[in-house]
Amino acid sequence: MGVLACLLFGILAAWIIRSVLVRAGIGGVKSVFVIGLLGGMIGLTGVLIGFGDLEHFNLYNVLIAISASVLISIGWAKVQPDAVSAATE
Repeated sequence: MGVLACLLFGILAAWIIRSVLVRAGIGGVKSVFVIGLLGGMIGLTGVLIGFGDLEHFNLYNVLIAISASVLISIGWAKVQPDAVSAATE
C-alpha cells in the first residue's frame, strides 16, 4: 500500500502542478507521468531514512513524494524553452 500511495500521490502532484503552471510548458501526459513516478520513487527513499515501511501507508513518505514531484515539475518548467515565446517567434 505504501508503494502504491507514493507513486499515485507523486503522479497526482505532478498533474496538479502542471495544471497550475500550464503556460510553463511542462509537457504532456507522458512527461507528467514520468515526473510523478520519479517523485514517487524519491518519496520511497523515506523508508531508507527510517520513515515507516513499504507495506503500510505513511504520511511522511507521501509528503516527500508530493514535494519531490512539485520540485521536479518546477525545475522541468525552468529548463524548458518558453512555449509562449517560441510560438510567437
